[in-house]
Amino acid sequence: LMHSKLAELAKSKGWWDGSAEFDWLKVMSGYGNAADDLEPEGREAAGKQFLEMYFVDGKEAGFHEMAKILRDCDSGICMQGGFESTGSQISILPKDNGEGAIHWFTTTGDPSISPYKPFAFLPDGGVGSTSAPPTKQTWVTQKKVGKQKIGSLQADFQSMEKALLEEVKAKGASPDIFDKAVAEHLKLLS
Repeated sequence: LMHSKLAELAKSKGWWDGSAEFDWLKVMSGYGNAADDLEPEGREAAGKQFLEMYFVDGKEAGFHEMAKILRDCDSGICMQGGFESTGSQISILPKDNGEGAIHWFTTTGDPSISPYKPFAFLPDGGVGSTSAPPTKQTWVTQKKVGKQKIGSLQADFQSMEKALLEEVKAKGASPDIFDKAVAEHLKLLS
């Protein structure tokens, strides 16, 4: 599953020679030549280091590792300052067709201080409920609350994520899980 011109682009940039099957991880993490142009201290190089740390010897990173990477401000992956990250997503894709994909969204700016909330794409092709208060409401509410108060809520946000992860692992993603998570986030902010 990739854009029809991705392999062509990688080959034209010299990141992949086309002799072996296209492997996105190898090509984009520098096992080809893509990393040759990365800034030694830049966010791309930091991303490469994280990939090498978490994806070694066939090991797969899980939700917690990906959240840690996407929340990392020191590396610049979670951008702050003049240009800021405006949200973040972690996708957990099924290994077989018997499960639905679950995509975790912050639905607010600054992933370093925002909880991820699961949205279900169901096995029958349907999507979970989207009747939750508009995600713009969580964005605006979190901005009004301010970073200082949000800092004091981090333990609550982590507990919320942990409970949602446990629920998804135990029962799968219910169609209303996103609504429930957005409502919980707003409740914590109030």
